[in-house]
Amino acid sequence: MLVPPDPTPPPGSALRAWLDRHAEAVATARAAIGREDRPEEAEILALHAHLDELPNPVLEALAERLRSTCRAGGLGESSAHFVSGEGLGRVASRLRSGYRLRDAVLGAVYDGTDHADAMLLSKELSNEFWAMISGLLIRMAGSRPQTGTDEVQSAIASVLGQDREVEFRTLGEFISYLRTRMSWKGRNGDRRQRPFQHIETQAVDQMAKTGPGPATMAAEASVVDRIKSYIARLNERDQYLITARLERVPMEEQAESQGLGLEACRKASQRAWTRLREIVKFGPDGGSTGGAA
Repeated sequence: MLVPPDPTPPPGSALRAWLDRHAEAVATARAAIGREDRPEEAEILALHAHLDELPNPVLEALAERLRSTCRAGGLGESSAHFVSGEGLGRVASRLRSGYRLRDAVLGAVYDGTDHADAMLLSKELSNEFWAMISGLLIRMAGSRPQTGTDEVQSAIASVLGQDREVEFRTLGEFISYLRTRMSWKGRNGDRRQRPFQHIETQAVDQMAKTGPGPATMAAEASVVDRIKSYIARLNERDQYLITARLERVPMEEQAESQGLGLEACRKASQRAWTRLREIVKFGPDGGSTGGAA
């Protein structure tokens, strides 16, 4: 007995048929991207523009294409589910900005770690994203697996502690930024261990102008040790910005090392100094440490 053919075409063929019928929409999306070498990105943008009218087989094919891209990027099922549903709009927005599909998908997941509707989903996205990033960086560490793991975790922690000021644009750029952070930590790891000998008395006077006078500070302990203890109470980025300014590191270099724009870095540096002056003024435990300078 012959079995009648299934009248429903496979999702893949349904998708191709829809794209063929809507070639003009694909061309419009390609023009919006401004790149002729991004056919897949243009197709997804065209599909997203007509999302409400797509038949189920086409919707499923679109979702599977996004899920496959997500898995190929080293992410898990929570991320795959996110980019094919709640996060699809974020993917489309990044595609319109000219990013490749892989970077658009990874960037959408990165955004979702902080903005997903459900807290549990946000946590799952975060775990999958940072596990993927961590794996890449550890493999790049080569022959130093343990040291590499420590540096990777420290670099990741520095990003998580920056209130999401570090943007994700492309995977290559993001990895490069984290490797710069790791390299900076490797070169300057001893900086936090040795006394702050590079801090001159004049710099200390200026830094503590709203706090206790140098005489008061010297009476209780050495100026350098006091300032060192104050700086140690700041977060890692603030410590870097304070130290970099005292060492006259160019602002451009500071901005690059922190993954910030020049103006954002200036403002971050100003906030770091404000926080340090508050610590100097009120003391490590929040109480006043002495009279005015």
